[in-house]
Amino acid sequence: MAANESGPWVDDFEGSGFLNTTEATHAMSDLEPEIEQMKVQLEEMRFVVQIVLVPFITVIGVCGNIITIAVLTRKSMRSSTNFYLTALALSDMLYLLLFFSLSLQHHPGMREPHTWVYWHFSRFAMWFVDASSATSTWLTVTFTVERYIAVCYPIKKNVFCTPSRAKKVIIAVFVLCYSLTASTPHEWHVAEVPVGSGNDSSYRMALRPSDLGMNGVYQQVFYWFSAVTFILLPLLLLSIFNSFLINTVNKSTAERSKLSERPRHDKSVNRAQSQEKKITLMLIAVVVLALVCQTPAAIALLYTSFHTITPKSKDDYVMRFLGNLFNLLTACNAALNFVLYCALSDKFRKIFMATFCKRCAQKPSPQHSAISASYATSDSHSNRMRRASSSPYRTSPNTRSNNSSPAHSSLAGSVANQPLLPAPSNHTPGTNGDQNAPLLQK
Repeated sequence: MAANESGPWVDDFEGSGFLNTTEATHAMSDLEPEIEQMKVQLEEMRFVVQIVLVPFITVIGVCGNIITIAVLTRKSMRSSTNFYLTALALSDMLYLLLFFSLSLQHHPGMREPHTWVYWHFSRFAMWFVDASSATSTWLTVTFTVERYIAVCYPIKKNVFCTPSRAKKVIIAVFVLCYSLTASTPHEWHVAEVPVGSGNDSSYRMALRPSDLGMNGVYQQVFYWFSAVTFILLPLLLLSIFNSFLINTVNKSTAERSKLSERPRHDKSVNRAQSQEKKITLMLIAVVVLALVCQTPAAIALLYTSFHTITPKSKDDYVMRFLGNLFNLLTACNAALNFVLYCALSDKFRKIFMATFCKRCAQKPSPQHSAISASYATSDSHSNRMRRASSSPYRTSPNTRSNNSSPAHSSLAGSVANQPLLPAPSNHTPGTNGDQNAPLLQK
């Protein structure tokens, strides 16, 4: 599948990929002044995007997706929606790693003959980049449709929104996306391009379109199929179902405001609706981020499908310049979902803190320790008072007569005649009151 500059699109320039090199100077000397200026701007853009920003975004995105997978695979987080989000994090992580590997072709020395292994690998890396991008797009569509069913048709939620069904859909999406893009590595072949002449001649490694990649029928059929299947259709579905979800959330907010005005309303139902609304809002934010970051690259790909671009022409350099920006947006989409989860999901933040910040989460503050100690002291005193009042025969009459004043005896009698109160719930670990207390759900 065709893609943009700095992604699977191959750089036709035979220099090292950087500005101010001897080869770049000789190559640009024969170009028109306007083309030369565009070439300079493209090289500057490549340096900023490929050398500076791509590694930074890759590190942040890979770490964020690993944390997301670790949090969402906890037992307390298992649900059909979280299965989709886990698969999305895995696909995004693969995209970032392979996208970074393709950006290495713009580093100095990566076109030398001894790098032939990398160039053979890059053919398949382009396939996995295309496939993982398509997988992430369709996974976003699947959990958007699932959320639409859960919110708009809650009766059917237990039938269609189950973890087992989510696993089957995820496997089907991965298999189909990787299968339908399997021809990508066969569109290219590794070539040794001669540079210079005479005694100064040498070779540079590069990717060139193969016979399949140059076939006009294949280009028309496969490019249109890719544009519709991986761009137009998923973006259309995301826009439609996301608008439905936003409309449903607005109606739910209006209904909740009316219920809150009533003197009596079910707090448990209200709390459940609030939780569903938070989940829906988080997924809406994920979809909006995907639309914002994916749409520019989709428009560029559609443009290249309609227009034939001459290599090293003005249009070619413009599309390569924009391709760097658009692919950077796509990488940001794969890296920033973790930020949305932390910002919009209370439960995700709690599980994240409990998993990766155990010392911070378990270490009580001095004020909390003092309050716990006071509760423990009062609980122990209450238990001793109850045992003494309910079982007066445990001490001898002499002890009671010697150690108890009339006022104390009357107080003990009044306490003994009162029914026993349940023990306070704020026990500290290790006290007798905690032995029969229910475990807190994590």
